[in-house]
Amino acid sequence: MSRQPLQKSSPSSSSKPASASVGKFQDILNPDITLHHQIYMQLKDEITDGLWVGRNDFPGEEDLAAQYGVSVITARKALIRLSHEDLILRARGRKTEVLYVPSTKRPSKGASAEIVGKSKRFAYKVLSVGVEVGAAEACATFGMNAGTPLWTCRRLRMFQGRPHSVSFHSQPIEIGELHNLEKLRSLPMYQALTEVGVKISGITRTAGARFPPPFVARHLGIVINDPTLVFNYIFLTKSGEKVNWARIFLHPSEQSPKEYINYDTGTWTSDDVK
Repeated sequence: MSRQPLQKSSPSSSSKPASASVGKFQDILNPDITLHHQIYMQLKDEITDGLWVGRNDFPGEEDLAAQYGVSVITARKALIRLSHEDLILRARGRKTEVLYVPSTKRPSKGASAEIVGKSKRFAYKVLSVGVEVGAAEACATFGMNAGTPLWTCRRLRMFQGRPHSVSFHSQPIEIGELHNLEKLRSLPMYQALTEVGVKISGITRTAGARFPPPFVARHLGIVINDPTLVFNYIFLTKSGEKVNWARIFLHPSEQSPKEYINYDTGTWTSDDVK
C-alpha cells in the first residue's frame, strides 16, 4: 500500500499558539484563583516558550477579554504584569510587542535510554497537525533559532477509556511531512517514524512540572492552574541525529511511568516512551 504524505501547510504570521485557538476559556479558569493571575501565567508561559517570536499579532486587552470571557480590566491587569517584567511593550495607539526572545542554548540532556520494556497501549486522537512556530526548546534541540517553523502534531492519549495525557511533537519539516495521518492516529510516535524510514535507537528525557496551556486543560478536563507532570523527550537515530522533540502533559490523576535503570547494560526501561 502506498504511503500518502500529509498535506503540506505553511506557517502563517496570523496563526496563533494552540491555546489561542480553543475558543473562550472561562470553563477552564479556576474561580477560586485570581483570574488575571491565571491569564498572566498562561501568556508568560507562551512568551518564554518562544511561541510569539517574530510575530506581530499578540492579543490586546479586548482580544484577551473575549478569549477568556473576562472584563477588559482583568485582561489589562495581566498585560500590565507582563509589561512590568519587560516581557512585552505596551504603548498607546500601538500593537503590543513581545520583547522576550528565548536563549538559543540547547537544553540539557536527560538520561540516555534504549527503547526497551513493555509500553502502555494508548489510543490516540490527533488534535492538530501542521507547520507552525516551534517551542524554543524544540528549536534549540534541532540547532535552530527561536521562532523557527517546525512540523507539529498534538495528540490526546487515552488509556483504558480515560484521558491520560496530551503530547506535543515537533520535527524538522522535511521529516514531519512524511507522516501518514492514519498512522498518527494509531501508532506511538517512534513507530510512526519507523514507518517513514526513520529508525529510533534511543531517547533522552527530562521531567518537570508546569501549568497546562488552555489547549491541554480543555482536552484533559482540568483547569489551567492544575499543576501537571511534564515529560520532554528527544528521539535520536543511531548516528545521534535528533529527529523528534516531544512534550507530554500528564493528567494530574495519573501516575508517572514506572522505570528501571540497569547499570550493567546501560539501558533504561520505561512503560511510557511514546
